[in-house]
Amino acid sequence: MTRTIENPQKFADDLEKQIEDLIQRRVLEGKFIKELEAGTLPLKALQGWAKNWYTFALEINSSISCLYHRFGSLCKRHPDIEDIFTQRIGEELSYPGPGGHIRTMEALGKALGVTRTDMIENQLIPDARGAIDMYVRTIFEGTIHEICAVMLNEKAQGSNVFSKMCQCLKKSPYNLSEKDLYYLSLHGEVDIDHGEINKQLLVKILNYEPIQERAGFGMEYCATMWAEMFCRVYDGVYGVYRN
Repeated sequence: MTRTIENPQKFADDLEKQIEDLIQRRVLEGKFIKELEAGTLPLKALQGWAKNWYTFALEINSSISCLYHRFGSLCKRHPDIEDIFTQRIGEELSYPGPGGHIRTMEALGKALGVTRTDMIENQLIPDARGAIDMYVRTIFEGTIHEICAVMLNEKAQGSNVFSKMCQCLKKSPYNLSEKDLYYLSLHGEVDIDHGEINKQLLVKILNYEPIQERAGFGMEYCATMWAEMFCRVYDGVYGVYRN
């Protein structure tokens, strides 16, 4: 059943706030980050995070590139949407150099004592595999409205969580360098802007296109389910690698 959103900006603001509150409560106030702040999180747990997050970074970046193909007709009608998609795809795959963001994740893994081969060959914990597959399946199968709603997570995950991790890993006993931490600091910086762009993207789509949502899914469900899965990655890594 098609519905209408009377105030797209308020809808986007409220949904983003719901996501941020969940990630604040479950991740930033969760055991993984609290122990990281205290300097008591074992290196083994950080290595587990790196081995599981690497695949996320790789598969999400590659799936995002499919948006341009899936929604080519939409991009033709709305060049401002096309600009957002192409800029994001280009940035993810080419900045800060060939290979894109994934190369900075490889450097972070190395600093934590995890080789590129370790990350490539790692068999993911169920929480991480479930999270990745949920996101990728949304990109491949979801409606444009559901996809844009999922993208509202970027600020809370990248800017809020990764900034906190970066701050903690600079300090004793971890003492990682700025160069080592570039993956986290980069996302901590750019995902503030990405968050605002993503929110305006959802507003534009709500204004441009009649709402399309799959039965059993929908914008709110997809957005908050991805936030929940992100939280479960941290819970899962803590549970598997902490002891």
